[in-house]
Parts: sequence; structure tokens; C-alpha cells
Amino acid sequence: MTYYSETPREGISLPDGTFKGVLKDGKPSWGTLTDLCGIIYEGEFQDGKIQGKGIMTFPEGQRYEGDFVNEKFEGSGMYTWPNGNRYEGQFANGKFEGRGIYTWANGERYEGDFVNGEQHGKGVFTWSDGCCYEGDYDHGKQTGKGVYTQRDGEYYRGDFVDGLPSGRGFFFWADGDRYEGDFIEGKRTGKGVFIHKGGDCYYGDFVEGISHGKGIYIWTDGERYEGDFVNGQCTGKGVFFYKNGNRYEGDFVNGCKEGYGTMYYPDGRYDSGRWHDDNFMG
Repeated sequence: MTYYSETPREGISLPDGTFKGVLKDGKPSWGTLTDLCGIIYEGEFQDGKIQGKGIMTFPEGQRYEGDFVNEKFEGSGMYTWPNGNRYEGQFANGKFEGRGIYTWANGERYEGDFVNGEQHGKGVFTWSDGCCYEGDYDHGKQTGKGVYTQRDGEYYRGDFVDGLPSGRGFFFWADGDRYEGDFIEGKRTGKGVFIHKGGDCYYGDFVEGISHGKGIYIWTDGERYEGDFVNGQCTGKGVFFYKNGNRYEGDFVNGCKEGYGTMYYPDGRYDSGRWHDDNFMG
């Protein structure tokens, strides 16, 4: 290390604080600067300004260690808070900018892009319970395309708005069930397809995860229902196609023929009239 002729022992007073360290041409070159607000900087100076490698601590307990340009955080560095939160990565103009890792004291972690101090671009957020989101960020919000994976292996892949599945997407359950379709604010609402692990499937309208509206349910044995659904049940007007060739058209309540309808048989016969609890009443 080169020591210049002007090396104060007790420090010098500057307009904005006190400096102790090495002077070059009468200006701080390396040392410790304590400003009037209690902020302490230790590190390199250039032409009397904070620039280069250094450490800055604040009265409230925050601490930055890394690169400085023109007295601002710029380049690579680490910023820590007294509560245990920490950011490590790129800085520009005093803010998080570029690639970085933000870790919370509770174990949550974000790794990805930052713009103007916000999560923006591509990133991965991991919760303390092991759940994980990987995808797009827009001004600090999980918005765009992404994948959310739960610790039990269930996951959603598709569109997000403000951290919730919204738009088109896929949800896969650990037991093999899966859904493809519309989401609104985290709920399966709109048009979609639900395929059970055993092969049965439903195509149609959903409201908050339940088949509700118009739809088609197909069983693996070939039987099929087309018509109205209410709260997950075949209720309203519909048509049921049986594997033996029979076809019923009419009213349903909770999956049973209830009301008025007609059963058509393969040989041309039919029963038309009132039905109750799946039985023809005449």
C-alpha cells in the first residue's frame, strides 16, 4: 500500500462529516468517512468521492458491502438488514438492478432479475415450506408465464396475474388427476377439461373448481352425459348415452333421471313420460 505524505492521525473534518485515512493530493483516497447522520463508509475513494470497493453501514443497522460508483451502489454487492434479510447481486444507481438473490430471514428466497429495485423479468421464488414459483415477474408481481410447484409434487403451469393463476393453464395433481383450461384469481373458472387418473373426463364449464354450466362427462366404459351441470352434478336438461345403446333425453337431478324425459332403445322402442329416482313412472 502506498502512503501519501498527507496521512492524518486524528482525521479531518469535511463539510458532510469526518474522515480518517489516507489522503491523496489533499483528498480522501482510502479510509473511513462518518457523516453527520451517522452513516459510516470504509473503503476506497477517487478524487475525494466514494468510489471503488467499500463497506457502508447505517445507524438503523443496514449494511452494504461491494462496489461504489459516484458515491452510489453500483456493480456487485451485498446489502443486509438487521432483521436478517439479505440481497446479493447487481446494483445500478443505488438500486437492485440486474441479476440478484434476495433472501428473507424466514427462509424465503428469490433469485432472478431486478429492475429499478423491483423483481422484474425472470425469476425463481422459493417459500420456506418448499413450494416454488419459476417464471415471469412484472414490477414485483408474479405476472406472465410461470410454474408453481407444491412440495407434494402437485404443480400449475400457465398464466399468472398478481401471483395467482389467471388465464389459461394446466394443473397436475400428485395422484394423476389433471386439469387444462381457464383460471380466474387462482380458481378453475371458465372453460376447461378435467381428466381423472382412471380415465374419466369432463369437458365444459367450471365455477371455482366445480363443473357448473354446460358440459360433457365421458366414462371409461364409453357411457356419456351431455347437458347441464349444477355444483358438480348432472342436473337440468341433458342426454345420457348408455354403453348398451340406450339413450335418455330429458330432466336430471343430482345424476338421476328426475322429471320428464324419453328413453330410446336400440330396437326402436321408447318410454316417454315422468321419471323419478332413475325409474320410469309412466
